[in-house]
Amino acid sequence: QEIETNRNAIKEIYEKIDANEQAARTYINDLQKLVEEGYEARKKDYDKYIPGHINRIIRRANRAGDELRNGGEQVAKAEAINAYEDWLDMNQEMEAKKREFEFWHQETLKEVLALFEVIKQNREEGYHMHGDKIIEVDGKEEEVYVDARIELDYWTNGKFSELEKEVASELERLEIPDEISIDEIKEIREKVDTLKKQEEELIVNAEERIIASQMRAELGDIAVEALENEGFELVRSGYDKKDQRRGYIVNLRNRGGADVVVSFLPREESNENILDVQIRNEVNYSDAETVAIVNSIVTILQEEGIDVGEVACEQTHLDEFYDFDKIFSKDGGLPEKEIKRKGGHITNQG
Repeated sequence: QEIETNRNAIKEIYEKIDANEQAARTYINDLQKLVEEGYEARKKDYDKYIPGHINRIIRRANRAGDELRNGGEQVAKAEAINAYEDWLDMNQEMEAKKREFEFWHQETLKEVLALFEVIKQNREEGYHMHGDKIIEVDGKEEEVYVDARIELDYWTNGKFSELEKEVASELERLEIPDEISIDEIKEIREKVDTLKKQEEELIVNAEERIIASQMRAELGDIAVEALENEGFELVRSGYDKKDQRRGYIVNLRNRGGADVVVSFLPREESNENILDVQIRNEVNYSDAETVAIVNSIVTILQEEGIDVGEVACEQTHLDEFYDFDKIFSKDGGLPEKEIKRKGGHITNQG
């Protein structure tokens, strides 16, 4: 409607310019006023969507006035016509770019806000993990049914909170439309798909970590069964630092004075577990006897379908693996330097 009104005004100006010089002078002045007042009224939109365009029109309107004052009526008329046409074109272009901006902004804001709310809800309330899940742990595919809420930030070691902060940052940018360009909005829109994929991957990772944690406890039970067949009795068991993301430890003894610690340690960035066996005894076992104890554990694990992999024996034990007050304390735990040396994954308490 505004553009059509301007077109009607231009038609009248053309007629007046043709009529006489005085009318031309009046309407060229009106042209300058129209451009200046129109620009001031929507300065924010012009500067955002078509920055600098108004300067060309102002120069043409000024030239029309200069030519008219110098007697160049025909040149003044041409400049005035061009200035008015440019003014219309500029308004049309600005409106088109504004509509495009608003479309991209609204759609992207809707997408990012929806993603943020889902992530926030999943972090605060927990993700509902349910149904049959199949994962590969220690070379064996496990199908388990679970129905529980996952504390995603806990099981992803804080990565879910980091993702939420990243999405919140993009949301803050979109909530100030005056300070963002359409190209930046399009970049955020493309990023949304990546952020969604990251959320899905983190949820899957959390599910796999929970199942792998449960598997470590089950492997501990298998190790206990194997050693009970060799005359050992269970003394204690539990998660390192009482943290289910970390290793699972069982401690057994026999009447002969042998003290065994079997640890199932999560491997870095995978669902595999590291089997570590420490043997301390009052009556020194021979190498063959020590290997037999380890092999009894390995054999029953293999019978359960667990891929044990290569077994390496070292002739020393570490006393830190027997400090159970420290191991099962939230402020203690297994010796992290040794766990890393064996390729294990360290999860900080949090």
